[in-house]
Amino acid sequence: MILTGGCVSTSGLPPLWETETDLPGGVTKHRGAFGLWETRVEADGTEFRTLRPIWTTRETPEPASNSLHVFPPFFSKSDSPVMKSATFWPLYYDTQSGTHTQREERDSNDDVWFFPLLAWGDQPGQGTYFMFLPFGGTLKGKLLADEINIYAFPLYLTTVAGDWNSAHILWPLIAWGSSPTRSHFRILPFYSATDGERYHRRSVLWPIIHWSAELRGSREIRGWMVFPLLGRRAATDGSSWQWTFLFPFFQFARDQRTGDEYDAIVWPIYRRSSRPGVEESLWIWPFWGNTVAEDKESTFYAWPFGWSTWAIKGQIEAKRNYFVPLWMRSTTGPPGEEPTAVATRSWPLFSHETRPDGTARGRFPEIIPMFGWEPGERVYADLLSLVRWESDADGRASWDGPLGIIGYRRATSGARSLRLLWWLEIPLGGSEADDRDAGESE
Repeated sequence: MILTGGCVSTSGLPPLWETETDLPGGVTKHRGAFGLWETRVEADGTEFRTLRPIWTTRETPEPASNSLHVFPPFFSKSDSPVMKSATFWPLYYDTQSGTHTQREERDSNDDVWFFPLLAWGDQPGQGTYFMFLPFGGTLKGKLLADEINIYAFPLYLTTVAGDWNSAHILWPLIAWGSSPTRSHFRILPFYSATDGERYHRRSVLWPIIHWSAELRGSREIRGWMVFPLLGRRAATDGSSWQWTFLFPFFQFARDQRTGDEYDAIVWPIYRRSSRPGVEESLWIWPFWGNTVAEDKESTFYAWPFGWSTWAIKGQIEAKRNYFVPLWMRSTTGPPGEEPTAVATRSWPLFSHETRPDGTARGRFPEIIPMFGWEPGERVYADLLSLVRWESDADGRASWDGPLGIIGYRRATSGARSLRLLWWLEIPLGGSEADDRDAGESE
C-alpha cells in the first residue's frame, strides 16, 4: 500500500509486516507482528533490531560497533573498536579491552569473572592469571594492584603495586609491606603502624585509638582520636586545627592560612563548609542544602527526592532539575545560550526529549523512571506506552497508538494522514498539491 500526495511511503501487509520511509529524522522502519518485531534504520546507517519484550540490538557503521541486550539489564554483549564485552548480570563478566588488532594478536586486556569466586584473563605486559576462591590463584591489574597472589583465601596472600610489596595472613587482620618510600605493619585489632616520607600513623585497639603526624607543604600536622568519642588534629604552628566529638556527628575545623572553615552539628543535619575562592556549602539536611563553586552548583531539597545541578565543562553548560521519580528535566547547550538538548520525564506519566539535530520524541505513559537507558526503553517502554510520537526539523512527524492500531503521519512535503486499524489510510491534506487543488476548486 503506497500513500499518495507526498505522504510517508508505506508498503507491506500491516500489521503482519510493513515498511515505512520518510519518518522523522530520515528514519526507515520495518515492523512485523503488530510492532513486536521492529527494525529501525537511521539516516546515518545505525540500525536497531528489537523483539519486544525479549531483546534488542544496535549496529553502528562508523565507527563499526554492535551491541545485544536480552531481557535488559540481565544479559548484554557489545563489540566496539576499543572493547568487547559480555555480561550476565550479576554473575558473569567478560571484557576484552583493546583494538580489534590487539585482540587478534592476544595483546588486549582480557578479564573473565564468575563473580565473586572464579576469574581468569590476560594482562598486557604481565601475562595470564587465574583465580578460584577460596583455593587460591593470581589476579593481575585488579583492585589497585599490579599482582595479587592468593593461597587458601583468606589464609595468606601477597600483593605487588609498583615498588610496593606486601603480605597478608588471615586477611585483613595481619599484614606487612614495604617500598623504598613507605612501610606498613598491622595485627588487627591490636596494633597498626604506617610510615612514609612525610607521614607516620599508629593505631591501638583498632578502630578505637589513633595518632598521626604528617607534613603538608611547610606545615606539620599532628592528630589523635579515641573513636568515636573525641579527636583532634592541628598544625604545630597553630595555623590550623580540627576537633571532632562523637564522630561523625560533631566536627569543627579552621585554617588561618587558607581561610577554610568546616562545621558539622549532628551531622548530616547541619553541615557548613567554606573554602574561599574554591567552594561554599551549607546543609540543613534533609530539608535543603547548597554547594557553590566557580563553574558548578548543586542544591538538594527534601533529600533524596529533590535536587538540581548546574555545571559548565568546556563549551557545554548542563542543568538538571529532579524531583525523583515524579519530575526530571535535563538541558545542555553552549554556555549562556538556549539549550540544544532538552529531556523531560514525569514518571509514570510521560517523557519528552529534543536533540541538537532538531529531532524530538516522547511517550505516554513512561514506565522507565530514569534517563539514558535506551535498551530498556526500546524493549519495554515502547511496548507498554499508549502513545509514542516523534518529529524533526524538516516538519516530519509520527504518532503511534498501542501495537500500531492507530497512527498519524506528516511527511516532509507537509502531507498528513491518519491510519486506523493498521490499514485504513485517511488523507488529511497539507501538501503543496493539496493546497493547489483546493485553490483551483475555489
